[in-house]
Amino acid sequence: MEKMIATITVNEVNMKKAVSRGFLNATEVADLLVKNGVAFRDAHGIVGSIVIYCEDNDKAIEELCLDELCKFCEVFKEDIYEFIDYENILNKGIKIYTIKK
Repeated sequence: MEKMIATITVNEVNMKKAVSRGFLNATEVADLLVKNGVAFRDAHGIVGSIVIYCEDNDKAIEELCLDELCKFCEVFKEDIYEFIDYENILNKGIKIYTIKK
């Protein structure tokens, strides 16, 4: 697998389009909640409610304003947007992969 991954070529435009669908940043929201003292089981439920809200309102998580997010949990602050930004998520993944290599 390592040899295959070493030869992979990534189309950045397609990659960014692909990750922006499907609420892939929802796990980042849960991680941030846990980091701020919310129990994981509660964070999971909160994020599930956020995803349902987004689906019902044809929005992505990153499109929600802070007031909307705080309706689900008062722990949210402005730093949520940096945390759920797909560019930052992808860079974090690349950093983790590079460190493990």
